[in-house]
Amino acid sequence: MPDSAEIGWIIGGALVVAAIATATFVVLGGNRRWREYSTRRRTALAEAKRQILRTARGNRADVGQAAALSWLAQNRTPLAEQDFSDLVLDGAAVETANLAGTSLARASLKRARMARAKLPGADLSGAALADANLTGANLRGAILEGANLVRASVADADLAECRAVRLSASEAKFWDCDLSGAILEDAVLEHAEFTGANMTGCNLNRAALGYAALDGVNLQRALLNGAHLDSATLQKADLRKVQMLEANLANADLEHANLTWVHAEGADFSYAHLAGASLAGATLTGAEMVGAVLDGADLTGADLTGVRNLDAEQVASAFYRGAEDPETERRNQPLLPYGYELPPLRKPDPGY
Repeated sequence: MPDSAEIGWIIGGALVVAAIATATFVVLGGNRRWREYSTRRRTALAEAKRQILRTARGNRADVGQAAALSWLAQNRTPLAEQDFSDLVLDGAAVETANLAGTSLARASLKRARMARAKLPGADLSGAALADANLTGANLRGAILEGANLVRASVADADLAECRAVRLSASEAKFWDCDLSGAILEDAVLEHAEFTGANMTGCNLNRAALGYAALDGVNLQRALLNGAHLDSATLQKADLRKVQMLEANLANADLEHANLTWVHAEGADFSYAHLAGASLAGATLTGAEMVGAVLDGADLTGADLTGVRNLDAEQVASAFYRGAEDPETERRNQPLLPYGYELPPLRKPDPGY
């Protein structure tokens, strides 16, 4: 008969075996349940993806498409390089989602929540994005031709080098946005706000920017030929080397704006406010200047030959910078229509 010590060892060994068996059961059962969960999750993700991809072209799109896309985005499903064109995705929540290279052409994304979404190279041509939130989104190189961003929030977004010909974005907020190198020809941007935006090299030929807020915006080397900037505000905007042939700047506020070396032949500056603006080296031949305010404007080296409706009082309210060197002094004198006297001369500025 085994003694008490042996009985203790037998009981202890049995308990260890039981514990191992229990742990094995739990682990195996847990693994099975995890596998079942993973399978269900993959099935649900696949079904949600199929739900989105049911485009129902020519018919009313499935009302669950927006919810399915939102669910996929929230579960961090890879959505790059997909074809979601023509879908109805109104109100979809895809904040921070990766949609790089995805096609959302002609999709309806009204009121969509797309803050900080990654959309570089995405195709949003013809997409309806009215009232959408694209704050901080990456749209570098995206295609937005004919898209509708009316009243959309695009603040702090990256739209550099995007193609947005015929974009409709009236009343949209582009605060602190990067639009450098963007193509916005024939875009409708009336009442839009661009304060703090970088628009260097932006193509805005024939764009409608009436009443737009462009205060302090960097527009260096931008193209604004034939653009409509009537009643727009551009206080302290940087317009150096901008080309704005035949542009409409009637009633625009350009106080203290930098228009150095601007090409504005045939532009309409009627009743524009140019007080304190720099027009040094600007070419304004044939421009309309009726009622324009030039108080304290710098006309050093500017070409105003052939300007229309410029009176002596306007010229006298401006100035040009002199130079100690006679040849430089001659070059600094603005070219005025025949019979006009030079504006007041300011002494040479050592830092000029």
